[in-house]
Amino acid sequence: MSILTVAKTLVTLLPIISEVITAVEAISQAGTGAAKKKLVLDTIKTLYDASQPAVPFDTLKANIETVVDSLVAYYNTIGVFVKTLKQAA
Repeated sequence: MSILTVAKTLVTLLPIISEVITAVEAISQAGTGAAKKKLVLDTIKTLYDASQPAVPFDTLKANIETVVDSLVAYYNTIGVFVKTLKQAA
């Protein structure tokens, strides 16, 4: 598998990853980072696998995890995510 194929796939996934992170953050409590990350990765895998991709998810998983971590750190830095405790419904 070429680096170009992997790169194109990751760039294509970037908006989807961002949307999934934002959705999970909106429904989650502060302080549940590991659980939120698992939910994000599981959701992305489900969506990705449903698209019958050319590149297997497991080939991209480490790269996707890095993108997730980087986006969350960036969103925290610019204040998109405000760390407050939300009460469970």
